[in-house]
Amino acid sequence: MRPILFNIFGEPLSSYYFFITLGILVGTYVLYNNSKKAGLNTAYMLDIAIICIISGYIGGRLFHILFSMPSYYAEHPLEIFQFWKGGYAIYGAIIFPILFIYLYAKYRKIRTLHITDALAPALSMGTFIGRIGCLLQGCCYGKISSVPWAITDAFDVARHPTQIYLSLHGLIMFLILAHIYKNKKYDGQTTYWYFLLYSSGRFIIEIFRADERGGFFGMSSFQMISIVLFVWSLYKIRKNRNKYA
Repeated sequence: MRPILFNIFGEPLSSYYFFITLGILVGTYVLYNNSKKAGLNTAYMLDIAIICIISGYIGGRLFHILFSMPSYYAEHPLEIFQFWKGGYAIYGAIIFPILFIYLYAKYRKIRTLHITDALAPALSMGTFIGRIGCLLQGCCYGKISSVPWAITDAFDVARHPTQIYLSLHGLIMFLILAHIYKNKKYDGQTTYWYFLLYSSGRFIIEIFRADERGGFFGMSSFQMISIVLFVWSLYKIRKNRNKYA
């Protein structure tokens, strides 16, 4: 763990926010590059990047409050607004911006799936980089484990490196989705595969996590969201596979 990356003129630089910011910047470049190759209006897509950043932060915070630690924030309501302390859920940062992407697409008369197809690999790359910040911050930690690749936390307890699992999952998704986007046969193909790959991988990795994430029936809140997204995306992929076979 290294929550402070280094000091700049005596001021600490948070490793968490550094890697989140780096992930956003690299992800924006991927989005811009995908848009340019696909002949989309790059100015519009940069608008989309800004929309996703702002709504993603809001959505990530809301999902964390509502699904990860609702009882804690019910007892400490003023901490809801202390966003600088961290506490974001990536599902909120993915799902919440979709509404604003849809509204922007309607305004600009662009197909929403054109946007989300270009965006999917960019999100995966951002996840790959951003999760390094989680590792250094010490959040999203795993269960106690004796596996050879376990890492020790601040209390010298060996745990599953779930932050690394999530980061590598993002990298694998990026490689797969970049290939799908390059060779896609229909609008939405990359989008649907993004949700299929993310939901299935997230469901499995959640098994090894130990931090509080809410939940019901023995599953975390995010495993339940994963099931819904997996079923939906699988249905859309199978439906379009039959249509474009």
